[in-house]
Amino acid sequence: MSSSSSHFNSINEGPTCKCGIPAPIRTSKTETNRGRRFLGCINYKVPSVGCDFFFWIDPERDMQKEMLEANNKDMQRKISILTKEVEEITRENKVLRKKNEKLTKKLQKAEAEVFGHKMKWLIILVVCIVVWFMKNVVAVPNIRNLKYLP
Repeated sequence: MSSSSSHFNSINEGPTCKCGIPAPIRTSKTETNRGRRFLGCINYKVPSVGCDFFFWIDPERDMQKEMLEANNKDMQRKISILTKEVEEITRENKVLRKKNEKLTKKLQKAEAEVFGHKMKWLIILVVCIVVWFMKNVVAVPNIRNLKYLP
């Protein structure tokens, strides 16, 4: 940061350079100081005049701090988006859990019905076996009476 001697012009209350010309406010277009304002002689880059008056108006920017602040804002935005997504997923999860509970109850009811039907068929089968056995047990003593067996 360089600057040369200057004084304020009593007519326009603005600084003048070594040339005696009022120094206009200009805006930097360089990559490192983009948008930073400064006072500079209109003849600053004119080699034949040789006026090197230059003075920063805006304080020096801390690029690392600005990048961190920009990253922080971006992260806060992303956190906000992700928080909303988590809230939505949580709501969907609640709905799905309720549906799952209903379906589980339906499944348990259906399984109980199937078990009941199986038990009915099992009872019918047992009754049939008992009836068949009773017929055959009653017939066996009659066969023994026929003296076919020793």
